[in-house]
Amino acid sequence: MPKPMQVMIVEDDALLAIDLADVLSNRGFQVIGPCSSVARALQTMADHQPDAAILDIDLNGHMSLPVADALALLNVPFLWLSGSSPDALPERYRVRPFVRKPLVPTVILGVLTGLQKVVTGPVGCIPGT
Repeated sequence: MPKPMQVMIVEDDALLAIDLADVLSNRGFQVIGPCSSVARALQTMADHQPDAAILDIDLNGHMSLPVADALALLNVPFLWLSGSSPDALPERYRVRPFVRKPLVPTVILGVLTGLQKVVTGPVGCIPGT
């Protein structure tokens, strides 16, 4: 039996983070977090490197870009889940999958399936490109 994909959730809305964790757990993903701050997410990554991540752009008034930078350095695929506009992101991160809140489980699961192909596929493979 294959190892479940480990997905780190970085989200400051506690109810949304819990709902998202439940959706992922019920679909066989192993959830890391949720992390509600940049510091917590970076510490969590030091303890457990995820296979993929879901990031909110704004964490209690702080941009999650340091987390995105750390994930990118480790070649960990991630998606943005945010009520903010993708225009708030630096150009280098606008190519990452972006899902607008409110949470729609089927959309998140579909994007994660694409990220899972990146994790299990050839190094550097990005589906659809």
